[in-house]
Amino acid sequence: INDEIGDRLVRVACIGLAGENMLRFGSVLCDHGRVAGRTGMGAVMGSKQLKAIAVRGKKPVPVAQPEKFSLTRRQVNINLKDDNFSRTLREIGTAGIADYLNYLGCMPSHYFTRGFFEGTERISGTTVAETILSGVSTCHGCVIACGRVVRLDDGVERVGPEYETTVGFGSNLGIDDVSAITKLNELCNRYGVDTISLSNVIGLAFLLYQEGVINLSSSGGEQLIWGDSEVVERLVHSTVKREGFGDLLARGSKALAEHFKLGDMAAQV
Repeated sequence: INDEIGDRLVRVACIGLAGENMLRFGSVLCDHGRVAGRTGMGAVMGSKQLKAIAVRGKKPVPVAQPEKFSLTRRQVNINLKDDNFSRTLREIGTAGIADYLNYLGCMPSHYFTRGFFEGTERISGTTVAETILSGVSTCHGCVIACGRVVRLDDGVERVGPEYETTVGFGSNLGIDDVSAITKLNELCNRYGVDTISLSNVIGLAFLLYQEGVINLSSSGGEQLIWGDSEVVERLVHSTVKREGFGDLLARGSKALAEHFKLGDMAAQV
């Protein structure tokens, strides 16, 4: 789209395969690297056969008191830079809270059935900072820069997982491999699917398999064993493509639980 328009200042918001296939948790992605992940807005665009929107702003944003606003913004940014919590976020990211939550017994694990995860130390923001962190990223105009840029063994730089993705594809699925979590996060971004909702519904499937509600026949032959990131990766593909068991997962955790007449087991709003 940028090549077609020929203007480097054009900004694009688009959907991926998840939105095209109208997954209820399809996302809208923007070229700045941020995602409207919640509420399934990607599915709304997909239902309208709308792939992308490109915009080019040329007018200034009106401010009632520009001088006062500029002074206030400058002071707020100074305060944010000096704030201890902001510094912590910049150093270890949002996933840095994982160790503390685990200490409190509040770290979601095995689809919210536990509050402690033995592998937290291996996937926390502190571990990321000490092992694979190669840079930071930020939302537009933010001085905190809690976003992670990581480099794995293959030398490729990727977006590092935030706290919610670390929990969703990590502790809540019994996965303690930060590289696997990072790659699952990237896969979801490429498909344009919300990591929170997708990991949630996969986690529920794992729990139902553990409880004997789901068997090999209903799971399409997949053994849903906690900690198996390869199975999780296959489920991401099949869910986005709405193939086999993945088509059921694509309807979300509420629909999955209700399908097996266990609606109360779904963690959903």
